[in-house]
Amino acid sequence: MDFKELIAVRQSCRSYDPSRPVEDEKLLACIEAAKAAPSAVNDQPYDIWVVREKASAVSEAKASFNKFTDECRLFVIFTDAPYGHPMVADAASRMDIDFRTQDIGESIAYFTLQAADLGISTCILGSFDAEKIHSLLGTDARIQTVIAVGYSTEGYPVREKKRKPVSENVHFL
Repeated sequence: MDFKELIAVRQSCRSYDPSRPVEDEKLLACIEAAKAAPSAVNDQPYDIWVVREKASAVSEAKASFNKFTDECRLFVIFTDAPYGHPMVADAASRMDIDFRTQDIGESIAYFTLQAADLGISTCILGSFDAEKIHSLLGTDARIQTVIAVGYSTEGYPVREKKRKPVSENVHFL
């Protein structure tokens, strides 16, 4: 699929087929894509958690408006990890920027685009019960995001993308 086609079909899925598990090799391809994303000094200051066996526990930690995750059988969770490179930690401190958020954002984009290219659907969940997720993972690391991952139900439509016109939020100087 070329890039324009890929970004046209990648969307947040809200209807998962629980009878179709994601194949390990496809999941690993998505993880490898995420890890190939650029990060400051290639520090990769994050951990990736793959939750299959306890997927229902992740679903229970969702916001009430994310009921569609009840049928999802796989979640990928990104959490912060300490900076490994002193230069990155120093720059983050001086500039008051958390590079982990930027690095994880790029990794998520790579992950979700690779998934779409493989016919796998995703939905990035921004609202969840962090305490429940911390308990499930056994970590107190900051949870950046939870991604529902799976095959959409048969016939799930690709929605037309509605975005602001360039003139509304792009500024040329």
